[in-house]
Amino acid sequence: MNKPEHLSQEIADQFGDKSIVQNYGFRPAYSQSVIDVLSEGLAGAAKTILDIGSGTGEVSIPLALKGHKVTGVDPSAEMVKAARAKTPAEASVDFVHSYIEQFKTEQKFDLFVAANSIHWPDWSVMFPLLNQLSNPGAKLAVVTGGDLIIEGIENQIIDIVKRYSTTKNFKPYSVIEMLSEQGYIENLNIVNLPAETLTQSTHDYILSFHARNGFSLDRMNVNQATAFDSELEALLGDNGYGEQVTGQVKFVVTFAEIVS
Repeated sequence: MNKPEHLSQEIADQFGDKSIVQNYGFRPAYSQSVIDVLSEGLAGAAKTILDIGSGTGEVSIPLALKGHKVTGVDPSAEMVKAARAKTPAEASVDFVHSYIEQFKTEQKFDLFVAANSIHWPDWSVMFPLLNQLSNPGAKLAVVTGGDLIIEGIENQIIDIVKRYSTTKNFKPYSVIEMLSEQGYIENLNIVNLPAETLTQSTHDYILSFHARNGFSLDRMNVNQATAFDSELEALLGDNGYGEQVTGQVKFVVTFAEIVS
């Protein structure tokens, strides 16, 4: 199974857009359960972690506050700037502006974390690098999920998203299946975390879409963005959602060994 065309560096580079960074905080946060599972996967001791595609630090900072030494790598200078700005002094975390494929360090790591980011890099370059940077017994943890699912209208929302997204070649995929089939990972341990209820303002929920590829306000024209927002707001209103929306957020953490 080859990577779908939409998982290209050109599409990934949208996450460097200022509008995406500004709206990133409206996406559902990684739950405390995700952070706990990642930390517990390190057998409780303080360890070294490399966060691949660390964004604005949503996973890196909480893991550092649990006592781990974390390095976050992200190709977006705007994301790295935002992450550094909100890092508390007591967190042992270093954010590096780099594509993971070009990342250079003498450090070795016990855990590689990729939270909704593993699909973007060039695996043929990244995985040999991760092997070089691995301490004995190092593992990869892939976090997937995190969308706010509004029961009963999720398919209608998907239809609106497909019509307005500037990413037109999207195809459904399973990143874990692709990594396994292509021989990059093995010995999987899949942790399905219970869904959690999230209530968010309708305004913030709509803005969360503009923190995703295909909906960057730097790339959509004003009329297109306004029409998307209005149609989504109308759908929510027609289904009884006024100033707030409530839905379910679910995460899956997959631990794996990297094939050497």
